Amino acid sequence: ESITTEDMRILELNAEYLGVTHSMLMQNAGREVARVITNTSKVAGKHIAIICGLGGNGGDGFVAARYLDEEGADVDVYLLGDEELIRNKDAIHNWEILHNLHDIMSAELPTESSVKSCRALKEADILVDGIMGFGLRSKLREPLLTAVKMFNKSNAVKYAIDVPSGIDSETGKVHGAAVKADHTIALHAP
Repeated sequence: ESITTEDMRILELNAEYLGVTHSMLMQNAGREVARVITNTSKVAGKHIAIICGLGGNGGDGFVAARYLDEEGADVDVYLLGDEELIRNKDAIHNWEILHNLHDIMSAELPTESSVKSCRALKEADILVDGIMGFGLRSKLREPLLTAVKMFNKSNAVKYAIDVPSGIDSETGKVHGAAVKADHTIALHAP
């Protein structure tokens, strides 16, 4: 049985009604993303690049970075945009935490040219797509589009959080370009 985008929104609202805050959901999601990655790939000593958008999916990636670092991975986190534009208060909080950690490199990639010059997209052993989650309705714009194209060209093992970025979660339609993940980590579903 599939879960629609609207079902996902309702599940999140129900969780909050039951006392599970959005912050708790993000922490749980990030921990589970890291758990799946560590259970399917050797991460100790590996270079992992997590490519994040400005919303909650990016926040899940920020949290996952901390757990992957604890497992001995060399983790870089890249934000596709300016940090002032992060839309989710819990994602903002988790981005700020990354800045206080010395083991995890975090950087903004606000332009197409900054994405193209990002060596991690070419050299990482593992790439994680935390760019977009469910609810995408239109074509990806820059710098997201270039990031997705470079992500797909990489020889790294590729993971996507929730839905590969660029795919409409309701219809399955690709909007211009989409992440081609080796593994998609679907959260909230049994």
